[in-house]
Amino acid sequence: MSDQSPPVRVLLSAENLGFAGGNNLGISATSSRDYVLLLNTDAFPVPGSIEHLLTVLIKKPRTAVVGPQLLYPNGKWQRSTGNIPSPSSAMLDAIGITTLQRLISQLLWPMRRYFSFSSSVEYVDGACMLIRRSVLEQIGYLDESLFFFVEDAEFCARVQDNGYKVRYVPNSVVFHLRGGSSSQKNRRKSLEMKRDSLRKFINLRYGFDGWVNFCNWTYANYQVRYFMCRIFMLLGFRFNQRCDEYLEAMNVFRKEVVSSP
Repeated sequence: MSDQSPPVRVLLSAENLGFAGGNNLGISATSSRDYVLLLNTDAFPVPGSIEHLLTVLIKKPRTAVVGPQLLYPNGKWQRSTGNIPSPSSAMLDAIGITTLQRLISQLLWPMRRYFSFSSSVEYVDGACMLIRRSVLEQIGYLDESLFFFVEDAEFCARVQDNGYKVRYVPNSVVFHLRGGSSSQKNRRKSLEMKRDSLRKFINLRYGFDGWVNFCNWTYANYQVRYFMCRIFMLLGFRFNQRCDEYLEAMNVFRKEVVSSP
């Protein structure tokens, strides 16, 4: 570390606090009065990207959270925003509207990246979020009851519930090592943790009936994807791993559908 580098403080935890708990530990240790940056260890901002995020927060006082465009290490587009989970968002997923929206965003981004305008979104990915400190203190930190998944969406939902905006900034670019291969056991565990977090979030905002509707649409979504995947395999495409993933997801959410009265 050079003499000009800012000081770095390392915080150690004796237990796995999850995404929300780990970030909250870091937030509590920060001293910045204006802004807090949440940045995953596998996320690497392009020079100038954080400044682009900061510029939007300075110019738009009613905006509380901003996020960049995430890219895979090879430079390919990566999902950076999304719809807050709900029965209606699950329906949009199942009928293909969400896929179409992402395709349009992917096609438009190469042009949008050269412009400084931002746009309102429902939530930005938690891999990189710049947050206005005053709003963070007003509405509270990330929800630690959501151990895995939904933490970023839940926080952005609270931001909007309190009258603030969440914005996506396309000229801010961050490389993100999202995902990676995992064993069948780890994939099942991840899906179950994702389901559990979704259950807590959906039940809180939409009640049990909302959770039943969400599960029905989500199960239908994975079912359609699985059968489409099988058709492509019959045509000679190698989608074995993808088919396994969809089948595993169907099994996880099928239990929720069957057990719902």
